[in-house]
Amino acid sequence: MAAQQLPEWYECGYCVSKRDDMRDPRELPCQHVFCLSCIEGYYNQHGSVTCPTCGEVYETLNFEELQKVETEDGKSDLDTLYCTAYGCQGQIAICFCITCGDKFCTEHQKLHTALYKESHMEIDIEVYRKSPATYTKPVCEQHKEILDRACKKCDRLICVECDVHGTDCTGIIQYYLSYYLRE
Repeated sequence: MAAQQLPEWYECGYCVSKRDDMRDPRELPCQHVFCLSCIEGYYNQHGSVTCPTCGEVYETLNFEELQKVETEDGKSDLDTLYCTAYGCQGQIAICFCITCGDKFCTEHQKLHTALYKESHMEIDIEVYRKSPATYTKPVCEQHKEILDRACKKCDRLICVECDVHGTDCTGIIQYYLSYYLRE
């Protein structure tokens, strides 16, 4: 499918930014277009994405694979990464936290560092930009939680919900993969 071009009157259904102000416009599988940061923010807040235009619900999305969209005059904002902190209003990201998977602007990076200086690992946004897939954590298909544990008996990765509610595995001991997830 050819890249869609947006008409001048178009606006993001999440943040209501006009076409020329949209931040990295991306097309959902239903072919409606929104700011990438809005799609990511909605997903981070709700655990799924609901298209505000048609109501289609997407439980899982690979944000990097969403079709990039140009405006009618060819202008696009494809190289800018924005802060994904809750409540941030389109500030440009300066770092990425490998531990929690969020991108932060200067203000939110200071808060994040103050809260998680010892336990979270942040990298420069340019390092992240070169290979974002490298920093994606595996997620449980059933519970949408990070796979941060494994069964010593079968080596199957599981999330905290699988651990609490049980799995079809008969392994006795679960162990955390925090070291694995940091690399």
